[in-house]
Amino acid sequence: MFKLILGAVSLAAAGAGIFEGASAAVLAAPLALSGAYILNLYREERLLNQKNNRLGIITKENMPELSFEEKKIDRERQEFLLERYDKAREDFLALKDAKTKTRDKALRNQLDKMEKIAGRFLTYLSENPEKIPTASKFIDYYQDRALMLVNRYFELTETGLNTPEVNERRQKVVSALFLMDEAYEAEFHKALSAEFMDIDAEIEVIEGNMKGAGITESIERDAKDVTPNILPPDLKGTTSERMAQRKRLIGYKGDTLPVYDKRDVVTRKVIQSGLAIFLGSFGAHKFYLGKTFQGALYCLFFWTLIPALLGVFEGVRYLVMPVGDYYAEYYVDLKNKNP
Repeated sequence: MFKLILGAVSLAAAGAGIFEGASAAVLAAPLALSGAYILNLYREERLLNQKNNRLGIITKENMPELSFEEKKIDRERQEFLLERYDKAREDFLALKDAKTKTRDKALRNQLDKMEKIAGRFLTYLSENPEKIPTASKFIDYYQDRALMLVNRYFELTETGLNTPEVNERRQKVVSALFLMDEAYEAEFHKALSAEFMDIDAEIEVIEGNMKGAGITESIERDAKDVTPNILPPDLKGTTSERMAQRKRLIGYKGDTLPVYDKRDVVTRKVIQSGLAIFLGSFGAHKFYLGKTFQGALYCLFFWTLIPALLGVFEGVRYLVMPVGDYYAEYYVDLKNKNP
């Protein structure tokens, strides 16, 4: 929030310097819009956090803490479990941050799938810290390797090279992640195995008591009718064939966006469009995108009315642009500059 306020003040100061001697009414418009924008962003952030909490979506702000209540775990053991959980949490947040930065649609969708599974897993571990040792492969290998691969992907991207060798390595990194969500689910399933045994034992005790009371009907039912699938249906074929199927499953489809991003994307899209249409003469939409030089050029030539015409054209373009296209072309950069 401080960065946003500082940015608005800087923009107002720049405008005042450029238009010294202009009427107060002209300067008041961008100042008022900047204030409204800041207040709207604050409201968006609060609503988004409330929505994430309601949907069970894990963010840095609502990351679950370990709960040792009613757990007979000594102090030394608690410290060990907390250390393991902190590593899992840090890697999770790093992968979540990487998802917002990548422009690769397939990679972003796959990281989103992995994030949802890992989020549920971490929530379960936070409530059952004694199960953390059973998740060691998830913490120390799968999630750790996933983060390493994503970092390698960004390292290759930052080189700016577009050679066949670089593109091939980047594609290999992405392909290696396509089955990672299945590995996450397998480890989650393994951590739940002990609970499955407890449930089966409880059912046997209940059935025994019911039979002792003269009730002979078993409470067992067809699992297919009453038990939801914990894991998705297995993909068939060889590893390469399963990877191809996985690519098709997570491929970008039109305007499909994570549920917790879409509201924010639409809001920023409308704001950017409004700035371009109503304040395009002064390059407000360019400053909003972080393109300071282009914004300054619009301000410099505002008297020619060319920036105003360009602003209307760009504003209409932003407004009618599909949400998915806006997400890929502008939202990632906006999110990085105004998190």
